[in-house]
Amino acid sequence: VRKLEEVRIFDIDFERASQFAEEMMQQFSVTMRPTKTNQECVEGADIITSVTTSKRATFSAEWVKKGAHINGVGAYTPEMCEIPREIIKAADIVIFDTMDGVLKEAGDFISPLQDGYIQRDSYHGELG
Repeated sequence: VRKLEEVRIFDIDFERASQFAEEMMQQFSVTMRPTKTNQECVEGADIITSVTTSKRATFSAEWVKKGAHINGVGAYTPEMCEIPREIIKAADIVIFDTMDGVLKEAGDFISPLQDGYIQRDSYHGELG
């Protein structure tokens, strides 16, 4: 388990991000910093967690530092997407919750698989 020094939070509504940061600081002993842009939130981060219902990538692959750990948990339909396809293709390790679930629901993976940008055998395991 990593000890977090700072958690950056982005929301398209900065006030909502600020309120969330305040609430989380009451529960956890780590600095929570709301950011005004998704780029400010992602650049230099060791861990990136995206929880959205977006239909397009929520950050640029260029902002992600080498070795970053990325959690994408919001894209739960074939039409949704959070993670840039370049990240998925370039990842050293890709782990799914379940392969069946990803192939039915995760737009981040379904679209690049269907158009041949990535291959099904690029994955390294499942959590469950």
